[in-house]
Amino acid sequence: VGSEIFQKSEAIDNEAVLGGARPVTNDTQAISGVVVEVSEVKKDSSFQGNNLASDNYASNILAKGDAVSGINTDFGTTRDSVVQQINKAEYNSAFGNDLVVSGVYSQFGSLTNSDVDLNTRTSENTATSTKGSAIAGQQVTIGSSKNTDFNVEATSKYNSATAKESAIAGVGVTFGTLRNAPTSIDAISKNNYANTQNQDAVAGVS
Repeated sequence: VGSEIFQKSEAIDNEAVLGGARPVTNDTQAISGVVVEVSEVKKDSSFQGNNLASDNYASNILAKGDAVSGINTDFGTTRDSVVQQINKAEYNSAFGNDLVVSGVYSQFGSLTNSDVDLNTRTSENTATSTKGSAIAGQQVTIGSSKNTDFNVEATSKYNSATAKESAIAGVGVTFGTLRNAPTSIDAISKNNYANTQNQDAVAGVS
């Protein structure tokens, strides 16, 4: 409450590999990039993040779990606060059976009376998921937004995503419930490739 948080992370030239013959029932994560998880930002607080993921490789071939060589940020509840994120993911590669992120995945659960600014650049990332979703570009997911200004500036170039479910190589933005929530999206998508069997394939802007 009433806090100012400055967060900076750089993940460069890392490798994370999970695999084995034994079955795994719990979720697992192979992380060579950046993962930021924040349960609550509220009451006149400010969260400023600056993240870089470059030249990373992640592989998770277990039955359940994520492979993250890019950037994965997850904000649960944001109320009466300001969130600013600058994210850059480039030259990353990730492979797995579940969620695979070599680009940038920005998740917001509930936004109320807040201001959110995202500035993201992704380039030359490769993501492959045999059973789940692959994000090589930028995916923004918002559960609910009320009385909140939400601004996105995103550039995605030369990314490749292949998945059984959704494949995001460009810029994808998904909203749940919006109520008095001004939203601005300025997106550039160029020379991306997306291939999927079941759901969305986004090489451009969606």
